[in-house]
Amino acid sequence: MEVLLSIIVPCYNVSAYIDDSFKSLISQKDIKNFEILFIDDCSTDNTSLIIQQLISKTNAPHIHFQLIKNSINGGYGKAVNLGINKANGKYICIFEPDDILPSKYYSILLQQIQKNSLQACFYDTYIETRNGIKNNVVNLYNPYYIKNTLDILTEQEIQDRLALGNCGIWLGIYLRDFLMTQNIKLNENSKGYEDIAFIALLFSQIKKVKIIPGGGYRYRRDNISQSVLNYSNFHKILIVTKYVLEQAQKNQRYAAILGFLLTHLKTYHDKAILSKQNFLVSNIKEIAREIIENAELKCNHRVLRFIKSLQREFNLKNISAEVVDNYYPIHYAKTLPLSDYLKEDFSILYSYAHLKFYLAANEMSVFDSNINDIQNDILTFSNIPESEKDLEFIDFIQYFLLHTPYSVLSKNSIINNDIFLLARQMNIIPSVNPYIHQANFSLFLGVEKFEEMSDFNDFSIIKAYYALLESHTKSFVKYLRQKSIAIVGNSPCELGKNKGMEIDSHDIVIRFNNFSTDKEYIKDYGQKTNIWALTPALNSIMERENISFDFILCAHTNRKTPINRFNILKNWIFSGANVAQIPCIDILIKYDIRVMSMGLIVALWILENINFKKMNLYGFSLKEQEQGITHYFEGDPSKGKVLPIHKWDQESQILASIKQILKEKYA
Repeated sequence: MEVLLSIIVPCYNVSAYIDDSFKSLISQKDIKNFEILFIDDCSTDNTSLIIQQLISKTNAPHIHFQLIKNSINGGYGKAVNLGINKANGKYICIFEPDDILPSKYYSILLQQIQKNSLQACFYDTYIETRNGIKNNVVNLYNPYYIKNTLDILTEQEIQDRLALGNCGIWLGIYLRDFLMTQNIKLNENSKGYEDIAFIALLFSQIKKVKIIPGGGYRYRRDNISQSVLNYSNFHKILIVTKYVLEQAQKNQRYAAILGFLLTHLKTYHDKAILSKQNFLVSNIKEIAREIIENAELKCNHRVLRFIKSLQREFNLKNISAEVVDNYYPIHYAKTLPLSDYLKEDFSILYSYAHLKFYLAANEMSVFDSNINDIQNDILTFSNIPESEKDLEFIDFIQYFLLHTPYSVLSKNSIINNDIFLLARQMNIIPSVNPYIHQANFSLFLGVEKFEEMSDFNDFSIIKAYYALLESHTKSFVKYLRQKSIAIVGNSPCELGKNKGMEIDSHDIVIRFNNFSTDKEYIKDYGQKTNIWALTPALNSIMERENISFDFILCAHTNRKTPINRFNILKNWIFSGANVAQIPCIDILIKYDIRVMSMGLIVALWILENINFKKMNLYGFSLKEQEQGITHYFEGDPSKGKVLPIHKWDQESQILASIKQILKEKYA
């Protein structure tokens, strides 16, 4: 199997940190096949031995390990370049061995880089950590917060990012072939600040790049071996600057590249002054003077002030500089509600939720002024199946409950109950009894396992309901095996095609929501119905009088079942109807979409889980739904509604892929 991702880990004397870092790497979720390359650059401690021991104890067939030991210490740049050359993955990333990652860090980047055919994809946020000191959330340039779209960066935006001087090589994931063909690599001579050169050269040539909200990379700032903290390394910024000037193409981005370099020269100019390295101050001024003379520049306001001071000191002529407005990092109160992101890619929804949680936890005052917004964000994210397993979410809920008085939470009993049931499922609290109010909570899979809920009158009914639901679902799987199946959507695209008899000839016919079998539609859509499938948010299910189907089918697209919907399903299941529920979170993750048409979910689930005889799709035409819902029958309350949370273009592509799979299967 092709290695999808190569994680390059340059190591030098990191025995104190490597254990935690190793655990965070092997805990990366939703990546089928990746490798980790540890490049030990002649460590003088037992770094290599610890890595070998950790690898030997790891049972993870989807992860491949390489431990490469350099015979001579070549520095960070040489170690990373060696890793890039040795990597087998289609994509590569660089990870610092004293840092820690969230569990979905790389899977989200992979979703985006593959889906958009990018050459690189970056997060906009990381978290600085120091022992004994509160974490600091650092939010870098992301044009999304300015232009309100998550598109690939324009040429202007690429130049702006360069001019602002943002770095962070570990914030991104890179197409290896692009790096190799463009000869983009780290400088091997500076032995410090190598990432500056890499980012400058990358952005001087890249065409397709995206920056997404979130991240959560834990960047340790109290490791004294870091070049940014070591005064004796400050002079190496001169080596890096000269290297970039030699290597960079003098294209339309050259002015921004010079601004990028001047940003970092200014930073180390100020550090050199503080550390009283007067000789270095003079050298930085000299190379900066050489850059700004006879060159057009694109820079931020801070660099412009630096340029003007040099202009006065060296009596230079007027300098041509285009100024990019400083980017002001986002704060929680300035962010959009998480519910506004339901229309975005599933991976973006996750990363944006994490960003909001980082910001809220970092700004304790927002717990008072934005409590309603925070609670709504929690409820939106908690409705995603398996969100209770998300480690970033668990950490935030723990923090939120520790810093929010119960008197504030309990003002709204429904929200209060949902949050404490969530905390119980996360094992943050041992029991929900002291916190929730009777018969005023949403239902979700797993609640039936809380034995303390037996104090509530309806708990035995809830427990019996979920037991029957599980039993019916197992029967449903058996029922579908070796059958011919027709999946019939409600689009008018079959009108006039006389496919009714063909549809009814299948062993099993699945129909959706408020479908109609009125006589006038039988010749085109048939009348046989074995399975009635229900969209999770459909409230008009109460309108159907006859429910004598072999199965009523729901999809587990949401973690919670509203109590009014639960009551309907409960009444059906206890009256003898076979109600089944299929899991689909893996499908949503695979296709990177939060909201998907029920017909697609059912078709994909059957394709991946059932050994069927034959399957055909009828009545699906998704692209046209952008202008409003259309059905082959009259009277549906959703007719004409525009549903912005659906990504109809992507769903139509998924439909085409299903049809292609079926075509190849029967060829």
